[in-house]
Amino acid sequence: MNRCGHNLTKQRFPNFRSAAPSPGTPGEGWGDGDFAHQRAQQSKITLTPTPPTLSRSTGRGSDATALKRGFTVVELVVAMAIAAILSGVLYESLSTAFKAQSAATSSLESSRTAALAMDLLSNDIQNTMQPGTASVLAGSFEGTTSTDGHGNPAADLVFYTNSFAADHADGNGEIKEVELTVEARPNGEQDLVRRVSANLLSEQGVTPDEETVCRNVAGFNLRYYTGSDWQDTWDSTQEDNTVPAAVEVTLQLQRPGADAAAQNQAASFVRVFPISCSTAPQDTNVNTGGTSSP
Repeated sequence: MNRCGHNLTKQRFPNFRSAAPSPGTPGEGWGDGDFAHQRAQQSKITLTPTPPTLSRSTGRGSDATALKRGFTVVELVVAMAIAAILSGVLYESLSTAFKAQSAATSSLESSRTAALAMDLLSNDIQNTMQPGTASVLAGSFEGTTSTDGHGNPAADLVFYTNSFAADHADGNGEIKEVELTVEARPNGEQDLVRRVSANLLSEQGVTPDEETVCRNVAGFNLRYYTGSDWQDTWDSTQEDNTVPAAVEVTLQLQRPGADAAAQNQAASFVRVFPISCSTAPQDTNVNTGGTSSP
């Protein structure tokens, strides 16, 4: 059918459509309206929704969705269990360290206390005055031994010295009477005390000044060196008014928390102090240093 026949047929039969070639290809049998309609259909863009991509780690949606979700109960329980275990391990380590520090501090505290006490006793004993020679104020040198309520040694020493003493309200003299003794306190503890009478010229009786040398005393023992051997007591009136060549001081201090009656739990410190004014023969083998035992 030629072009003229086609137009004629279209005019006579508007709805007539001949067999068309392959879809989308203009040719015979296609009207102008059909061809325009086909091109319009091809030019339309069809949008197809894309399904969400599953996450590899959770399988619950995209990666952005996985980042926004919260923790599960199982994850919270596991995290809390791990934190509790780590806290327990840390607490045990810190507890052990604090106990070791406390034990070391207690041990050093006894040593420091004993060192201070020994320095004070050294100043008193080494400056002892010979009875009746340097001054009429210098009296006798008397050392006795006894035991406390727990059966531990508790020595007592009365002597005269020109060592330092705190100012007294009734006046101070160069020579002082000093007493070293152990005194029990109402709480059950025992203290090493130093009683000092600084004014020996007072016409009225003067109450000695009492000083606490150290606390928690488990034992206080004194020995006196004659120049050849050691004695547990000394009385200058029985020793031709002489003082010993040296005095050995043994000071035992209770450790914190230890039983006051258990002497084997006390730290023991030993010092020997020579007396320079003594007329007793001096033995160069006398050890004037200090020792201690745990």
